[in-house]
Amino acid sequence: MALYRPLVDLNGHEGMGGRTLLYMLDAIYAGRGWNGAPSKWSVPPFCSTPECNAGDEWWPASLFLSMDPVAIDSVAFDFLSLRTDWPEVLDVEGVQDYLHEMALADDPPSGTFYDPEDDGTAMASQGAHEHWNGAAHKQYSRNTGAGHGIDLLYVTEDPTGNAAVRRTEEPIVIDGFLDAAWDEAPVQAVDNVLFGVDTIGGDDDLSASYQTLYDDTHLYVVASVTDDLLVNDSFSKDDDDCVVLLIDGDYSRGASYDGTNDFDLGFCWNDTAVAVGASSAPIPPGAAFQILQTVEGYRVEIRLPLDETGITPGYGGLFGLDVHVNDDDDGGAGDAEIAWWASVDAAPQPPSAFGAGRLEGPQEVDVNAAPGEGGVLLKWAHFAWNDAYEVHRSADPYFEPDATTLVDEVPAPESQYPDAAPGNALYYVVRARQSGLGIPSNRTGRFLFDLAVP
Repeated sequence: MALYRPLVDLNGHEGMGGRTLLYMLDAIYAGRGWNGAPSKWSVPPFCSTPECNAGDEWWPASLFLSMDPVAIDSVAFDFLSLRTDWPEVLDVEGVQDYLHEMALADDPPSGTFYDPEDDGTAMASQGAHEHWNGAAHKQYSRNTGAGHGIDLLYVTEDPTGNAAVRRTEEPIVIDGFLDAAWDEAPVQAVDNVLFGVDTIGGDDDLSASYQTLYDDTHLYVVASVTDDLLVNDSFSKDDDDCVVLLIDGDYSRGASYDGTNDFDLGFCWNDTAVAVGASSAPIPPGAAFQILQTVEGYRVEIRLPLDETGITPGYGGLFGLDVHVNDDDDGGAGDAEIAWWASVDAAPQPPSAFGAGRLEGPQEVDVNAAPGEGGVLLKWAHFAWNDAYEVHRSADPYFEPDATTLVDEVPAPESQYPDAAPGNALYYVVRARQSGLGIPSNRTGRFLFDLAVP
């Protein structure tokens, strides 16, 4: 409407905007109008699980943060536009007028000379105003590679160690078939729909999972995709049936790719070469992959060298990780995309938005001590990826080195040990082995007391 808007003066005053470092929009709950009751949403990223995709809803449960007062309200406007059942919220005449005036405060559409301090100095632009490229992708100028405009980034809960990457001593052949070692790898569901929820015709049309393993030198990933129509007719991994592996080797979680160990690698159906993202580091030497058609769709098996990807081997080591699957059913542009960790589409997905993989070692066990024949019987639950268990005994509850004895090594899958050693008080810990020593178990013991009656 190009009219004077008091919010421009208010936000631009040196005592208001001039003293504000961070703007926050509370979207824990969201309602229809200033006096409306909170309501749930059925759109990503607020609701991106399979249940939500089937029609369920969830609370927004989000906070928006920005140092730019214009950008944060511009993004809020776009998110409100997703609520097609609230047309009157955004259809009010002039609802965006203050954003236009703030963004162009030095030469506003209304022609107003904004000078809140009344010192004769015209106000400068207060920030960036633009709208995203559509509800499916939710991208702004900087998200698509421009050097200006809004950059919408997503920060989810702490991803520390949210995917256990088991160690293996079994040989893995990169042929698309599942070797026995994969039986011990946890299965992670790839079920966050980033776009195309209306085009996915059930699990047979698009669903996927992945698994990870590692050894002294390599990281292994296998992705199993269910897809009833396999299509590869484009030059872009975004527009074909393709598994995309995202790796942040040194877990630096940057807002952009560092060109060294941040990877965006596409493994597309029926392709013999890796589709490397424009911002990705080059595919590391020694990498290998194989794609195999299955009854349900296809499977991709990948091997990456740890050194060249920047992943530091060792128990507890973290690296950035995500797996996406793109789907194309009819040629041309891609129809849908699902992800393991990401909840909103971005091109490219920044490393700061990746999940995390944690290199697992021997699994810690909980030990119980019970009376045994002439002594004590230790029992614990066996974990399939533990190779053996060391039983340590001490007369000292603090397990000082000079008071601790390695009693025995129990080979897996055995998970108990009888100890008939004498003593009034003995303490035990059990440590799992798997090409290295695991975390000590809880401390347990056998206690015998002679009660002297006065």
